[in-house]
Amino acid sequence: MRLNIAEQKATAEQAARARDLAQQELETLGPLVGLGISPKLEFLRVQQKVQQLDAQRARVILAVPRLEAA
Repeated sequence: MRLNIAEQKATAEQAARARDLAQQELETLGPLVGLGISPKLEFLRVQQKVQQLDAQRARVILAVPRLEAA
């Protein structure tokens, strides 16, 4: 059980780091899209990635108390 909890916490940390990197990519792409250098679809792809990582992290964080209670 403790291993499961540790794995979930590690997954949450990994998702947070990946989200931070994707957010940096998004912030870099924004002005490039505005200048016509980067395609808008790429910006939207990264924006979706940020949202998916946020959702993944939230699911994992919510799972930890359930595992601890079990």
